[in-house]
Amino acid sequence: MPINENISAAVFIGAYTTQMLIAKKLPDGNSFEMINQFTTFTNMDMNRTEGGLISEAGMQRVLSSLHKFHEVALQEGVSTFRVAATSSLRNAPNRSILLLGCQKEFDLFPSLLSGRDEARLNFIGAITDAMANLPVVATYAGYNNFYFSYGTASRIDGAFELDLSVAEVNDLYRKRKHHRFNLFRQIAIHAYIMKKLSVLSADYKKWRAGLSIEPEFMAVGPLPFGCLALLSKYPAFDSVEAISAIPQTTSSLVELSRSLSSQSQEAIAKMPGMDQQLAPVIAAGAMVLRCTLEMTGSYEFRVTPYGICAGILRSPSYLFTQPGQ
Repeated sequence: MPINENISAAVFIGAYTTQMLIAKKLPDGNSFEMINQFTTFTNMDMNRTEGGLISEAGMQRVLSSLHKFHEVALQEGVSTFRVAATSSLRNAPNRSILLLGCQKEFDLFPSLLSGRDEARLNFIGAITDAMANLPVVATYAGYNNFYFSYGTASRIDGAFELDLSVAEVNDLYRKRKHHRFNLFRQIAIHAYIMKKLSVLSADYKKWRAGLSIEPEFMAVGPLPFGCLALLSKYPAFDSVEAISAIPQTTSSLVELSRSLSSQSQEAIAKMPGMDQQLAPVIAAGAMVLRCTLEMTGSYEFRVTPYGICAGILRSPSYLFTQPGQ
């Protein structure tokens, strides 16, 4: 396809997935029409060495996905790329190898985000035109990161990175998998997460007390999608818009979390709608989402098909423009 100056692609290198969103800019300059979206489970942060080095296999999975993304984007007529990498890469001594490989692929050095950057970009990406005057909460529970933000389309009132990760919670599940009483295991893990979230509670409740309406709770990322697929028992949806249009109740998520916590990984993998890539960590992800909903007192939530990549496209271009361009 010929290059189209109005078509852009945002690429994000995450700890567990690598993502790309291709979209066409609309005349208002702030909105876009999605053309295509891709998520690949590259598991970059799995099997790091004790010194924090990313494995050669992990790097190759990411670089291979980036190459495929680049080829697809060019076929779609993309003219502008914005590329960013997760803040967890900051702790990898050999991160420059991956970042230089990305630069070689796109002729563009990726922006290495901070945790606050990721929280804000996830929030910006989760906002839709229909939420212009509504308060919104956006949360992202990642393999190595947890981000929580709230505000409106015109202002982000809070954006936080928390010392909490799905990998950490998943380790607790593995350590306690032979626990004689499963209920005690659930209670212990639930209490652990709630204690971590308690550092956000006071600021959030102060913000919430000033609102006259309930905020929309938007869950971002692959793990909420996995939960949504299990709740609906259907792994695919007719359209992107159909995903966030369907609110899910917190009570249904609590029941799902209890069910996942009581089953083996093998049994979880056989559940209708279960994405096999998410099966090893879905119980931990559901528990983190459950606890966040309970901490905020939210009655329901929506899963958004847009997240950090949409935030990257909606953010000021100078944040992702290289010197000399």
